[in-house]
Amino acid sequence: MGRVRTTKTLAQRIDLQYFTRSHPWRRWQFLLALLVPAAIFTGFVAQRTVAGQKVYSSGPLSLAHVAFTKNCALCHAPNGGAFRAHVEDKACLGCHDAPAHHQADAKFTPSCSSCHVEHKQSAHLAAVATTSCTECHAKLSTQNGATHYARSIAGFDDAHPEFAAVKNGSDPGGIKLSHFVHLRANLPGPQGTVQMACSDCHRAGAMQAQWPYAQLAQTPPTANGVEAPRVATTARDGERSRYMQPIRYSQQCAGCHERDLRFDSRPELANLSVPHDKPEVVHQFLVRQLTSYIAAHPGAVREVAPPDRNLPGNPRPSTLVARNASEWINLHVEQSELVLWKKGCKLCHTMAFQSGKSLPEVQPSAISQRWFLHAEFSHNSHQAVTCASCHAGIERSKFTSDVNLPSIAQCRTCHQEAGAKRDAADGRCSECHRYHNWGEERPAQSSFTIEQLRSKVGGEDTGSTALSLGR
Repeated sequence: MGRVRTTKTLAQRIDLQYFTRSHPWRRWQFLLALLVPAAIFTGFVAQRTVAGQKVYSSGPLSLAHVAFTKNCALCHAPNGGAFRAHVEDKACLGCHDAPAHHQADAKFTPSCSSCHVEHKQSAHLAAVATTSCTECHAKLSTQNGATHYARSIAGFDDAHPEFAAVKNGSDPGGIKLSHFVHLRANLPGPQGTVQMACSDCHRAGAMQAQWPYAQLAQTPPTANGVEAPRVATTARDGERSRYMQPIRYSQQCAGCHERDLRFDSRPELANLSVPHDKPEVVHQFLVRQLTSYIAAHPGAVREVAPPDRNLPGNPRPSTLVARNASEWINLHVEQSELVLWKKGCKLCHTMAFQSGKSLPEVQPSAISQRWFLHAEFSHNSHQAVTCASCHAGIERSKFTSDVNLPSIAQCRTCHQEAGAKRDAADGRCSECHRYHNWGEERPAQSSFTIEQLRSKVGGEDTGSTALSLGR
């Protein structure tokens, strides 16, 4: 019969005082418990001495701040010899005096670092996470209880309203324009028939190539030009390169429409067009040209003016004869203006005639250069697709009031919130929207020197000094 072992008998075999007697393994464990932390601390101090503050870094900085990697104190203000884990807003305001985002109405204003997170493999700090925006905009509320923006936007994929310009908009442009007419084949051009393309009139701001239908060299300059001079640039970024260049008569229209501004069929005046300007400027131009003509051709006073067939239903009588040069000038200025106001200028502009005034008023053109005022867009980033892919139906658009903009459904074809994870373009809020209202940006007052920004060893003291110089 075998031995019977109980728990009590087994427990009696255990030496309860084993830890009081020396043993090689326990001695080594104790030494390692002391030596390992000491070695780590020593290595930290050694690396701190050799490599500077880089030992603290938990990841690379963004492209805008990578030059400050050697000086943590520029952002992480030291406190008692240690660096603060969180960056205070005053460190950011030393270089960036950015305006707050609707500060007067928002219930709270988050800190800079709560949205713009460094050391997270982000190349651009402006590309903030969608959650930083939807934290408020998924259920938007304000202190005053009123907001001019959508109250619930939880994302771009399925919780973003239709673009306001598409949903409620109408083109405010005062110019009569039909894309259908301009995109037809065999359209009369400056040197024969042409087939126009979108890029003949619409180009991003950085492009400086010659316009194919620009003003001809022999056209007289405007006496009181209404078109602002353009400033040449080679930049590929910034607002000028994102949006299309403004539509100007001298750049995109004059090559074909100068013939519509001709006012007389006489050989000396047949190829002369009036300036594309206000009616007052056109009137002065006609007076000068016809005064010069009658001075060179005094016999023209006795000529009988032929009927004008350019105005159907309103021909000029054939019995008009001037008695002197002054009357001849007034008569022909009046008739030339009649052709221009009723036919040439009216082709594109709305002319308003008021009783008691000899000259009409021209409805101002209001061609929009930027449609999405609360979002940013870059045509340069979308050059891989055809214009008609986004501006659907542009070839059939016959009215100026048509809003030929892409809908949000078209944008979602390429842009999705998960971005590269779903083999799609980025769809985060920061792709189109910016947190700060840059229209209220103030000049930065930074006083950092290159030596302060690039300090290496002992940089926390230098950085602290540099930080105090900023705001």
